[in-house]
Amino acid sequence: MPDSLNQRLSILNPTASPEKIELMGIPFKSIQISWNHLTSAKIDFFDLEGASQLFQCASQMIDCQILSLEHGATTFPMPPIIHHRLKTLSLCSAKEWGLVPVLLDSLTLPCLHELDIDEAILLTHLTALVHRSSCPLTRLTLSLKFREDFPFLDMQPLPGVVDLVVEALNKEQAFLINKLLLEGYFPNLQHLTLRLQAFLYLWDMNIIPLLLDRKRREYQFVIGFSPCALSSCSPLEAESRDIGNPIRKPSARHT
Repeated sequence: MPDSLNQRLSILNPTASPEKIELMGIPFKSIQISWNHLTSAKIDFFDLEGASQLFQCASQMIDCQILSLEHGATTFPMPPIIHHRLKTLSLCSAKEWGLVPVLLDSLTLPCLHELDIDEAILLTHLTALVHRSSCPLTRLTLSLKFREDFPFLDMQPLPGVVDLVVEALNKEQAFLINKLLLEGYFPNLQHLTLRLQAFLYLWDMNIIPLLLDRKRREYQFVIGFSPCALSSCSPLEAESRDIGNPIRKPSARHT
């Protein structure tokens, strides 16, 4: 979809030069367009080779969402890729487990500001990404949907992250967030955003009062309904801008 009107274009038109595309289940080799003006891409059901070619061809891309990576028909060794303009990257729900870490480990992203992930294991890959990229990664969004063991021995602090968003988690992963927040893995955190489900899990574990009692910094809490959980609900927001003030557990009624 090349523009704000979401008009369709032919993927066999080498003169087409879209700024934005959304692709689902289309082999990269079958796409014959100009990538020179592409700034935003959302791809679904791509294999590793297709994802690597996207990063190599779309040199002006600043925003990229990758969903449901696949191995592909043949084994593909990911080459190292340097992309100089990408600022926002979302990596979600690989169809086959273990592919997203392979992709992430191949990338060097000097301009990366924001990262959205849904596999906790990817947290152990971020320090290396930031180190080799020298990137200003300041915002991290976690949508943890899977139950997985987490190797804390491999986790290093991320001092550059000042804005953390927890979109979703299950009860087991609430313990992971507890440890990350209270044991210094985000030492310079300034803003914490919790969706309602995540907030309630952390509240029940008495983590929210512990965060509010910390006097080192001011946190901003934004608690709202997760769209994927209650799509017809209006957002409910509560903020505590003074870390010393208590915050009450939110209640809401859905009609």
